[in-house]
Amino acid sequence: MHALPPPGAKLIRLLLIASALSSPCLAGAHDAGQQAPSASTQDATDLKFRDFFKMPVGPRGLQPTEKLLGLNGKRVRIVGYMARQEQPAPNTLLLTPLPITMGDADEGLADDLPATAVFVHLESGGRSVPYVPGLIKLSGVLSVGGRDEADGRVSTVRLTMDAAASDEFLRSLQQRHASK
Repeated sequence: MHALPPPGAKLIRLLLIASALSSPCLAGAHDAGQQAPSASTQDATDLKFRDFFKMPVGPRGLQPTEKLLGLNGKRVRIVGYMARQEQPAPNTLLLTPLPITMGDADEGLADDLPATAVFVHLESGGRSVPYVPGLIKLSGVLSVGGRDEADGRVSTVRLTMDAAASDEFLRSLQQRHASK
């Protein structure tokens, strides 16, 4: 049985997520001086997590920015962290503005997934995407709007990588794991 988190722990997590939305560390693709693995970043518009929702949050809750809506259906490039998942769904990963670990088994859908999480869909033939720590740079076609995902969550923002970009990304992950 798990102990309850200390009072205020949820608030601290929310404040960390909010500060990450405007974090300067996401402005580039470097983490401790290392180049982030990338996937087909040519001809893509840069998108940052802070560009997702209007700030400050108003009485109507989170509202997408004009930039996010304007990029719907277009090729974008984004830098973030892969969420560590206990049981990732094949061909998908979650990209977040800060490193997080998802406790799928004991927390179910009551997790701390930030609203800015991007559900990334790869065309990679049913393979699981191995977790890699640190910043990663991805590009693909952006999709905005509510959609049910295979893991039971509802996504708001998705990135679909074509087969070539998916293969390139998975190769870069294999090279990164092999060099360790």
